[in-house]
Amino acid sequence: MEAIDLDNVSDHRGPSEEGESASGESGAWAIGDAEELYGIPRWGQGFFSVSDDGFLNVHPAGDQRSLKVMDLIKGVRGPVLIRFHDILRHQAERLQRAFAMAIQEEDYKAKYVGVFPLKVNPYREVLETLFTDWENDYHPLGFEVGSKPELLIALGLHRGTKRFILCNGFKDKGYVDLALQAKRMGKPVFIIIERFSEIEIVLKQCKLHGVTPNLGIRVKLYSYGDGKWASSSGENSKFGLNTMEVVRMCEYLRANGLQDSLRLLHFHVGSQIPDIRTIKGALVEASQFYCQLRLMGFPMGYLDVGGGLAIDYDGTRTLADSSMNYTMEQYARDVVFNIKEVCEMHKVEEPNIISESGRAIAGPHSILVFETLSKISKSVDVMGHFSTRSAPKIIRDLQDILNNPYKYNRLERLYDARQKKEEAFALFNLGYMDLETRAAVESLFWRICQEIHGTLDESRFTPEELWTLDRTLSEQFVCNFSVFQSLPDHWALNQRFPIVPLHRLNEKPTVNARIVDITCDSDGEISDYLGEEAQNQTLLLHTLNDKPYMVAVAMTGAYQDVLNSSHNLFDRTSEIQVWLNPDGDPGNGYKIVRNTQPAAIGDVLRTIQYNRDDLLSCMRESARKHGEVCDSEVVDSFIREYERQMNASTYLDPSD
Repeated sequence: MEAIDLDNVSDHRGPSEEGESASGESGAWAIGDAEELYGIPRWGQGFFSVSDDGFLNVHPAGDQRSLKVMDLIKGVRGPVLIRFHDILRHQAERLQRAFAMAIQEEDYKAKYVGVFPLKVNPYREVLETLFTDWENDYHPLGFEVGSKPELLIALGLHRGTKRFILCNGFKDKGYVDLALQAKRMGKPVFIIIERFSEIEIVLKQCKLHGVTPNLGIRVKLYSYGDGKWASSSGENSKFGLNTMEVVRMCEYLRANGLQDSLRLLHFHVGSQIPDIRTIKGALVEASQFYCQLRLMGFPMGYLDVGGGLAIDYDGTRTLADSSMNYTMEQYARDVVFNIKEVCEMHKVEEPNIISESGRAIAGPHSILVFETLSKISKSVDVMGHFSTRSAPKIIRDLQDILNNPYKYNRLERLYDARQKKEEAFALFNLGYMDLETRAAVESLFWRICQEIHGTLDESRFTPEELWTLDRTLSEQFVCNFSVFQSLPDHWALNQRFPIVPLHRLNEKPTVNARIVDITCDSDGEISDYLGEEAQNQTLLLHTLNDKPYMVAVAMTGAYQDVLNSSHNLFDRTSEIQVWLNPDGDPGNGYKIVRNTQPAAIGDVLRTIQYNRDDLLSCMRESARKHGEVCDSEVVDSFIREYERQMNASTYLDPSD
């Protein structure tokens, strides 16, 4: 697809006047209400807002220039992943600025070096954005790799001699050999030892190639992380050397003449760490390790603080797993301050600081957009053919509960209605109730539940059992995407992501909804939503009409692209790449620089060992045999449709 210039750049809308609605009616639904309900100012970081006409706006450069997300998806088959490369670049530069300011404020005597972990998002369009030459005075962003394929990418994209390449992960001879030869070519490659056995491989290959390596060691700290990935840190981590192995490593390096090669200490206490106190504790312990190695005569020079810098998915600034109680700037200050304090205690020269903050850089830059196809509701009115006199007693009892809300309290009404429903199911199973009567019982039961739920008041004490009606009565919005493909962290780890409609935000949403995908799997749904409660099982959305209803999941740029699963053979979505025009002229707006269509079904089948042409040949042969009993026109039509669907997207086509 050719690049599309979008010239209609609008100014960022200021906050709505208090009490002013989209229609101008005082006290009605206002744009500010939508922003508050979906938490846009909290998680949006200034990149997203709501326009006066109720559309979700994006501000890729974080300034006044904005673009309606709906304008980007015109003519694109859903679902679609939209990458905003200016947000990606902005996050990387913000991290550099945060450390530069902290170093200046603390009078720190060394520098900061950022590296991007390829495991977070190795896609070419992401890396090309991050590793383009920067027009500033910061040290250029480097690469952190954890496997041979990632090392091949890093070396292929590497330019010049300043960008660091840190080699983590388990290593074999080929991995080490490639890293050493890159070092021999003048590239700043560091081999970080994860297991003691790796140093023997390194020594052997160093002698073979006559290369003096840059070595680092990863240490297992006693300090544990917190959040979802806490188990990946501490003494039981599968990565790194314990204290005894560190001492043994030092002896081995001295014995083999590699003492001067040890330049870097690395540690990692987990991903998405919500509590800054955890980071501080790990920094102090790691700094002690660094200073002790320096005092033992090793040159060192670099302290790699690893990843862990979180992003606030839900915007609550709390200790929740999907949040954080600190900012990027506070993180940088605490890293610099704690390292400096320990070094001053030991009178050791301050190390250059390296961080691997991939999630914080990549997470906010992309959003997933999908269409709602239909809804699944519990309540259907089937009472039309029952008269009051002819209705069975169980129907009359339920009607009495429904029509006399003040005769019983709410909890009593719910219990009584539930008892009548259970009686009806027992009678049906014994053969004493017909299908129509059972349907009427269910219809009345759900109407009673809806009436009770409508009377609940958040400001008053309400039994917990009544609040569970929120999920029980929710409508399921069937949406054209796969949780397993596009939001694997939600399915596997219950990671929260911000969710917001792309339009109709000037209308009050009234439907308690749960978003379910189109996979044939009961796990294929979003089960936890942002809100004031610790866990929200529903999300307020708008009533569906005959027009497409589009929803976006934000902050999907970290890990989701590479952890995806092709469950039910749903493949990658369409992709749109959005860039601010290079000249920065607001009048020229933004442009779509690439539009990647989803893979055809035939291409996806190839990944699981099916040959497209073989399947077509078998299908034609089978169809010819059926031609003996079927009309030839029917057979030909079937073959054409089979071939057409082989070229179709794996996702549903609402236009069909």
